[in-house]
Amino acid sequence: MNYRLRHSSAFLADVDDFGNYCSDYHPTFATEQFDRLSFTLETLIADAPLTWTWFMHTGAPFRAYLFRVGERTQYWIVYTVDEGLRQVNLLRFWSASRDPRQFALR
Repeated sequence: MNYRLRHSSAFLADVDDFGNYCSDYHPTFATEQFDRLSFTLETLIADAPLTWTWFMHTGAPFRAYLFRVGERTQYWIVYTVDEGLRQVNLLRFWSASRDPRQFALR
């Protein structure tokens, strides 16, 4: 892991909501999705956070990775990168089905 991950309170609350959503289906499904999310954060984003472009609803300095769950459900992992500190600031795990005008960092 090249960059350290820092989780905002909003990101953690979003992930808790995602956990509740997944658990409603089945505990095994929830475990699978959290394993995928961990891999995405710890490998894809932490190793190469500059790979993904600016978040389309805000632009720079916010970047985003689209995390897909099944065929229809998608979440934006919204983050910033501090190259000097080699840190990724995870800001939101935001459902892509929500109205983009409601997006907020907190």
